[in-house]
Formats: sequence, C-alpha cells, structure tokens
Amino acid sequence: MRDLHRPSPALVVAVLALLLATGSTSYAAGLARNSVGTAQLKSRAVTTAKIKPDAVTGQQIRAGSVTSSDLAPAARARRPVVVVRDLSQGTVTLATVAGVTYEAACRSDTPVDRGSLTITGATDGTQVELAGKGGNDDGDGRSTLSRAESFSFFLDPPTAFDQQTRAFDGTVRTVGGPISQVTIAVSVTDSVALPCSYRIVVTPLT
Repeated sequence: MRDLHRPSPALVVAVLALLLATGSTSYAAGLARNSVGTAQLKSRAVTTAKIKPDAVTGQQIRAGSVTSSDLAPAARARRPVVVVRDLSQGTVTLATVAGVTYEAACRSDTPVDRGSLTITGATDGTQVELAGKGGNDDGDGRSTLSRAESFSFFLDPPTAFDQQTRAFDGTVRTVGGPISQVTIAVSVTDSVALPCSYRIVVTPLT
C-alpha cells in the first residue's frame, strides 16, 4: 500500500520549482533599501502628486537654492509694511524699510511740535529723497521734492477739540537706493489721552 504521508519525488520537485519561481519574481519586483538614487530616476519622474504633504520642509531645502525666480508671482509680490500707532509721549521707530527709517514723536509736555514724523536714511548722514504730494510745512498740498539727511512732518498743537492732520503720498528712497511707495497720515488731537496718531504704508517697488 502506498504511503499517503510521504510526498512523491515529482511533487517535491514541483513545489521547489514553484517556490523558486515565485521567490525570484518577488525579489525582482521588490527594491532593496537605498537602491534607487538620482541615477535611477527619469527626468520629471517625481511629480507633486507623488510627494506626501509636508514631506518637504525648510530642513530639506539647501540654503540659497530657492531664489525669487523659483517662486510663483504671488509669492514674489512685494508686500507693504503697514504701521498704525498712537502715542502720548516719547519717540519710537515705526519701521525701517529699504534703508529708510520712519520715526514718530509726540511731545505733549510742550506747546511746540506736538507731533512729528521724521524720515531719515538708516545710516547717519545718508540723504533721503521724497517725491509726491503733501507733507510740506505750510500744508497747502503742493508737490514736494526733497533731498536731505532727514525730512520731518511737524504739527503744532491744535486748539481745544480740534485736529491737525498732515499727509504725504509719493515715493521715498535713500539717494541711489531702492524706491518705496509711501502713504503717510499724521494727526494730533487736543485733550485726549493719546494725542498723536500715525499711519504709514510703505511698499518696496525695486
């Protein structure tokens, strides 16, 4: 009687052949760790859809490898610097943009120069150029062209409950430096806790 528990030589050979066939196929289909590098990738083979969200962060980007030309137009757009500030006393730097500093002052302890905004070069002695409308001391709205080490808007104290305002709309730059579009509003109100108000919008153009 044939022994049912012992496989025949033919069955053993068939099983071995099957295992070898499936094993070699699996090995061929699989990839060893670190076996795929730059040389194995076709150009443009890795697309956005194949990158896991948040897989690429600043740590994976080499310093200096991304320039403005690599960014989308919306990302390259120069964003304005907007500062709104109320002061009761003292002097503060509102912003420094493209080498130009905007400094606000409020002097509620004296009847002269109650509020002022001074525009200077970031480096002492660097001249600034302003071209635009408004900002001159007599407040008549004439076009202003100035080239000096600093340019200031001064507001005398108003009468009780009145408001003095001064505005400028134009361009500002250090001599030979990048140009910024600037909109400035300065106001002083009497008999309030925060008498001096400033609003500047500076947008680098170049």
